[in-house]
Amino acid sequence: MLQVWGTLLALPYVLTRGVLPFASGDLLSAEALQAAFLWGWLMEAGMLAGYVLSAQAQRGFAMLHNTLRDEKYLVGRELRNYPAGS
Repeated sequence: MLQVWGTLLALPYVLTRGVLPFASGDLLSAEALQAAFLWGWLMEAGMLAGYVLSAQAQRGFAMLHNTLRDEKYLVGRELRNYPAGS
């Protein structure tokens, strides 16, 4: 978990403190760099949350699909009113 938080903080920091000032020269002020860092961190956290939620939703839909399929075809259940010899 610590690695996830470290990545969440490190990636926007490196981009806004290292790459962005080098790429833009002196065009951006310190306030603009701070705003870019906050915006980047929020976007990264939102993308991570979206990924986790979509993975959980996909897993839930797969479980729902399997449950409905197994209920329709009675997988793993003994039919008591069906003759055993047929």
